[in-house]
Amino acid sequence: CDPTLTMNLINGPQGELWDMDENGMPHATDAFWTYRETGKHTLATGEEYMSFVARQPLAEGMIHPEYGVTLSMYGWPDVVDRTNESKLTSAWAEFYGYKYPMDMLKAEDKLAPRPLSISSFIPPLTDVDLDLMRTSINDMLVAASWKMVFAKDEASFDALWKSAVSDAKNLGADQVQSWIFEQIKEAKVIAAAYEE
Repeated sequence: CDPTLTMNLINGPQGELWDMDENGMPHATDAFWTYRETGKHTLATGEEYMSFVARQPLAEGMIHPEYGVTLSMYGWPDVVDRTNESKLTSAWAEFYGYKYPMDMLKAEDKLAPRPLSISSFIPPLTDVDLDLMRTSINDMLVAASWKMVFAKDEASFDALWKSAVSDAKNLGADQVQSWIFEQIKEAKVIAAAYEE
């Protein structure tokens, strides 16, 4: 699927609500800001621009490989800066010394990048016995967790926790856990081929 075509699908045709600047980077046009205020924009073709909440062939937050910005213009720096202008964001930036929280997290090395979702590469559980174990464990843990939420004191909570752990092990939690850990290990190998 072509990122540039998807960008046009999401934001409308180039030269309308967005265009390229002198550095060859996409930016919002004045027409976009008028559209943001009025909710209306007539395209050069005479058609009315309509923004539909619909699934796109590529995610709106995907980074365009050539421009380094999201496919949706709502993630572009000029749009983010202008839409986030407020006394609160200014006060936050002044207090912390960063423009945005993400800038602070990056600078202080407090981001934990999420790798490609390995869950896409984990096969469904086809072993009937393991599936029954997992269902039984889940049902038991849901009931036990609610009892823990409403435990009258720390001692009651600890007792309920120990009982839940013991019950889960008796129902086969170790076997289910071993299966999923093995699947995760294999999925990481498969997913690595798709990561940079």
